[in-house]
Amino acid sequence: MACSRTVHQTAATSRRRLKRTATFRFHAGSWRRGPAARAGLPLALLMILTALCLSNSTRAQVNVEPVRNRLNGTGRTLDVKANLTGKTGNTEQLAFGAAALLGLRDERNLFYISSTADYSRLNHETNVASAFAHARYNRKFLEWLWGELFAQMESDRFRRVALRTLLGAGPRFILTETPELAVYYGASYMLEVTERTTAVTADRREQIAHRFNNYATLNVHPHPRIGLSETVYYQPRFDRWSDYWLLSVFSARFEVTQTLSTQIDFTAHRESSVPPGVKRTDTTVVSSLAFTW
Repeated sequence: MACSRTVHQTAATSRRRLKRTATFRFHAGSWRRGPAARAGLPLALLMILTALCLSNSTRAQVNVEPVRNRLNGTGRTLDVKANLTGKTGNTEQLAFGAAALLGLRDERNLFYISSTADYSRLNHETNVASAFAHARYNRKFLEWLWGELFAQMESDRFRRVALRTLLGAGPRFILTETPELAVYYGASYMLEVTERTTAVTADRREQIAHRFNNYATLNVHPHPRIGLSETVYYQPRFDRWSDYWLLSVFSARFEVTQTLSTQIDFTAHRESSVPPGVKRTDTTVVSSLAFTW
């Protein structure tokens, strides 16, 4: 009987949570319909990003390149994703994931900010704890040349990155750009400030490095509702080229409606220099639904 009551209570709680989630999405979608509603959008976004960025869990990566294509047509976009999984019984698990992305664009300027967070606890042990935040501003100088400024913060408990801050600036070149195919190349100076923890204590050790940030992006649209994007980053240190980061981010987005789409992201990340006990390569596959306003 106790077990039955627990199941019914859990089901009731889940139904209440689903109702609250549906209500949130309904109101979020209605924010664009009136001046007062639009005024509340930046505050709501700030609350989402603050919750993600201040989480002690941390690191993920998001391919923000496809957002540029959507901004070409709309001038603004907001993506919100979230998932929550709970299990009890033979498997005790709590898993949470969330992401938000805001992009704005006019004829000569582009700005976007993205943030993600993931947390998972399995059988009373935390096995995923990561978050990520990235902001980027682009300024158009010529038809084929843009300038970029970016800032990024991330942290990952299992890679012993307590906090990593990146700041960078450089040019972005348009090699080809059509509705069906686009190729870009970017090169910039990047300042890295990383605080690492040891395997035994929570003491932090700070490392400062100057890196050469290179990336190439390929965007393909085989259909108006299908977008494929691949971005490869190569980021060696100026003073030690054997110390490099290599990152590949692929995403496939399928639009169901103007506001609903499904997306698959695959990320492979390699660091040549890591602390003892930390693997050099991490891979991530994420399948998600996205609501866009």
